[in-house]
Amino acid sequence: MISAGSGTVDVSASTPGTYTVTYTTNGPCPNMSSVPLTVAPLDDASFSYPAASFCANGPDPTPTVTGLPGGTFTATPAGLVISAGSGTVDVSASTPGTYLVTYTTNGPCPNMGSVPLTVAPLDDASFSYPAASFAPTVQTRHRRLRALRAVPSLRRQRAW
Repeated sequence: MISAGSGTVDVSASTPGTYTVTYTTNGPCPNMSSVPLTVAPLDDASFSYPAASFCANGPDPTPTVTGLPGGTFTATPAGLVISAGSGTVDVSASTPGTYLVTYTTNGPCPNMGSVPLTVAPLDDASFSYPAASFAPTVQTRHRRLRALRAVPSLRRQRAW
């Protein structure tokens, strides 16, 4: 799109392609001048990871860039450890959470593409016993014998 009055070209509203822009004067001796103008398309910033969520103890995912290679990766908010050049995420060094990973191209018409990525925390598998070791007591053995004697079918069997 071009403004007829000023000659300003709105490249974001223009279809990519090559155009000829002509300026014609309106004075007593009209004249004109033409220049070629090329509106290039935005770089393709397409990329993807193999999944949207990764466990904090899993393998480090690397994206596949299907657009223009050679760009830079960033992530927001802070906490995701990502290689700016390759986009590989170090999941074990990252803080669990959801991030927006952005790839910015370095071509003639830079562009950005973004995908969400989640680093999932490990499940809490902790548990404990009240003591580190246990030994049966005489009282525990007597309780077992009483319990066995209380069941009629077990009275004839020996406990130990």
